[in-house]
Amino acid sequence: EERQDIRDELTRIDKAEEAYKKEQARLKAEEEARKERERIAREKAEAEREAARRAERIAGYLERARKELADNDFAGARRYAERALEVEERQDIRDELTRIDKAEEAYKKEQARLKAEEEARKERERIAREKAEAEREAARRAERIAGYLERARKELADNDFGRARRYAERALDVEDRQDIRDELTRIDKAEEAYKKEQARLKAEEEARKERERIAREKAEELERSKEARLRRKIATYLKRARKYMFNNQYEKARDAVKYALEIDNANDDARAMLDEINNAEEIYNNQIRRKELQGQQ
Repeated sequence: EERQDIRDELTRIDKAEEAYKKEQARLKAEEEARKERERIAREKAEAEREAARRAERIAGYLERARKELADNDFAGARRYAERALEVEERQDIRDELTRIDKAEEAYKKEQARLKAEEEARKERERIAREKAEAEREAARRAERIAGYLERARKELADNDFGRARRYAERALDVEDRQDIRDELTRIDKAEEAYKKEQARLKAEEEARKERERIAREKAEELERSKEARLRRKIATYLKRARKYMFNNQYEKARDAVKYALEIDNANDDARAMLDEINNAEEIYNNQIRRKELQGQQ
């Protein structure tokens, strides 16, 4: 029989299938993004460990170079400094080689040693002052950046993406660093995921309202039939189930639907409601897991 309620049911099936496919695509994209973040974190950690190992080797070579230099063994000092330079090309190592050369020259030129030593001392003090000032300035920059990033992450946790991005950009204005750019990328991805989630929820809400409208029309028709009393009872159970579902009480919601199915085991609304409860519970559990992961980060 050609009936409008049958066509409406077909339309509802199509919408439900489309929403399910979108949800599966979203979950797949989130999983891929999570794996990519973990890969980046592993690579970053490995790079930091490798940098630490290089720094440790360099420090050892420079320490031995300075010991040899203290003993006026300029060839030995130069060998260790050159080994440090083979590990990594750094200006401070080249400065150390320069200092060895200057010290050797001063040693050979004994008559000019005192004057050269005094000038070298003053130069070292100047360099030390500049280095200390540079380190203090770097520490101040790092402190400002840490403050901005902390506020950016707080705003991100509150889904205020505009303010989170502004704080991260302020940190980038202080110093152009990859970790800050990574934070901006994370904000962009989080905002995109949030917008998709909001659009999905809006679509679900509209679909729910449409189902409720259809349900009301069906209820009005059932009121005029012999089974009106039973249908009203089923509707009461389904309304109670929806209320429990909105309060995240999914077991109680399922129990209410089961009572409705005991009255009419073939009731399409009750079966659709049971599917909706299961889907809502899965989405709710996924949201909790994402929040836990964000808290761990």
